[in-house]
Amino acid sequence: MSPVTAKRFCLPVRPPPFGPIGAIARGQLPFDPATVQADAALVASMSKLPWAAFGPGTQGGKARPEVWSDNAKFVQASQRLEGDVAKLQTAAQSGDIAQIRTAFGAVGASCKNCHDSFRAR
Repeated sequence: MSPVTAKRFCLPVRPPPFGPIGAIARGQLPFDPATVQADAALVASMSKLPWAAFGPGTQGGKARPEVWSDNAKFVQASQRLEGDVAKLQTAAQSGDIAQIRTAFGAVGASCKNCHDSFRAR
């Protein structure tokens, strides 16, 4: 699989399991701890997949050149996302909806930060 294809496959704007967590966090779906736990585990797995597709010589796709020219900042953003996703997974395991809401918001902010900084429009 080419790096550009890997990026498109691994970095959807919103991974499918993230949507139900958000709907639960916003009160649009009933709170089901098992669903949140399972979906948070999937988001955690998915959050680790795309980064190898941004190595040297992988320029292209919707990524800005800054991914490679300011790679330290990009790596920091990816680590922030993975850390926030880990906190979401911990919150999901707690079963505390307030913690889940806070952690969900942090993950969303991490996604937005990286897309705003490194994704071409």
